[in-house]
Amino acid sequence: MAAADARRWVLLMIAAFLVVGVASVLATPRINVFRDMATYDAIGFNLAQGRGYTSTGDAATGWRVPGYPLFLAGVYRVAGHSTLAVRLLEVIIAGATIWAAWRLSLLAFGSERAAVWAAALAAICPTTLVFAHLLMAETLFTALLALGVIAAFAWRDRRGAHYLAVGAILGIAALVRPIGAAAALSLPVALLVDRQRWAAILTRTAAAWLAFAVIMSPWWYRNWRVFNTFVPSDLTAGITFFIGNNELAAGRSDFSLAQKLLPPVKDEIARDRLARQRGLAFIRAQPGRFLRILPGKAMAFWGLDRDGLYCYREGFWGRPRGLGFAALSPTMLGIAVLLPLALMGILFSSPRQPIRWMLWPILVCWVIATLTAPQARIHAPLVPMLAVLAGRSIAERQWRSAVRWKRGGVRVVAFWAAIAILIIYWAWEVAEATLAAF
Repeated sequence: MAAADARRWVLLMIAAFLVVGVASVLATPRINVFRDMATYDAIGFNLAQGRGYTSTGDAATGWRVPGYPLFLAGVYRVAGHSTLAVRLLEVIIAGATIWAAWRLSLLAFGSERAAVWAAALAAICPTTLVFAHLLMAETLFTALLALGVIAAFAWRDRRGAHYLAVGAILGIAALVRPIGAAAALSLPVALLVDRQRWAAILTRTAAAWLAFAVIMSPWWYRNWRVFNTFVPSDLTAGITFFIGNNELAAGRSDFSLAQKLLPPVKDEIARDRLARQRGLAFIRAQPGRFLRILPGKAMAFWGLDRDGLYCYREGFWGRPRGLGFAALSPTMLGIAVLLPLALMGILFSSPRQPIRWMLWPILVCWVIATLTAPQARIHAPLVPMLAVLAGRSIAERQWRSAVRWKRGGVRVVAFWAAIAILIIYWAWEVAEATLAAF
């Protein structure tokens, strides 16, 4: 496929996505915000009104990192308290992730055909559009994480000074979702796996971490002034860790466990510290149970994308007529298409170096979520990387390698074993969601 033809196809896909996205947002202009969305909305509106970084009342909060609330505040200052304007802008940002998937695939494999497939998969993945409808940080974080991976991969063989930009991008991402900090801190591991020289690893890591610290320092300084202690990201970390590590934890994120098992503490610092201590105490007291629930948490991370169904059930769209579980059910299936194809790309693609760079953010997010409290929506920012791997597998028709038992050997067995486990888990999730709907 010629480069000019590939660019035209990608631009056409982005344009089609924007038309569908804008139309779907305009079709549901009135929404109700709840849970995490209500917190983001309150902080953003208070910032826009000059009331400071507060959620409810006048007390300063550190419950959320400031990136997404600042994004909301900027929109609200211009357009008033308009969630419609926020969602329209998020559709545009989601369209940028389609470009990111295309660009990252070109950098990784140099194949126009694979890059077009990557962009197509990112565009049609329901997760890309669903989160653009919500007042959640995922859409903005996805674009920033993809941009950080593009920068790191593009400059993997250049001077350390280039990594100032990588660290800055990941620093901005960490201000939107704390897991962005894990990507920044794990950069030297990615460079080491890439078999770079120690001198290069040290200089590039130092440059990236310096820029990361500069971006994060205003938030650190603000927290020090407000709470008189160092808060590296936000004050949800302890609660999240406890929710995934307690005597009632069953492998999924359930915020009610914190309400049941932790005493009511209004002070955010004390609550965060207490939750972290209780989680660590559980691991020390019951290491066997901690290990037993890890596989379930690892699977929950790759669960079906049920956020559209969840938001409908909670009344996010005000339960409009004609919109129900049947209409929204396809939103569950994005990961069920992307992940098997991405697994093909991981196991059967070559060269291996680009695949290792795609695996860097995927494994970081997976490990962090598994050790804390996983939710399926945490894999949403990985859609561009998964689309790159899946697009490569389609372009190379790697399903032929997946069925050649004699030539594939262990990789074929591993692929089909993983697929069988995922299908069983997803079937169980569908059954559970169906029962919960009635």
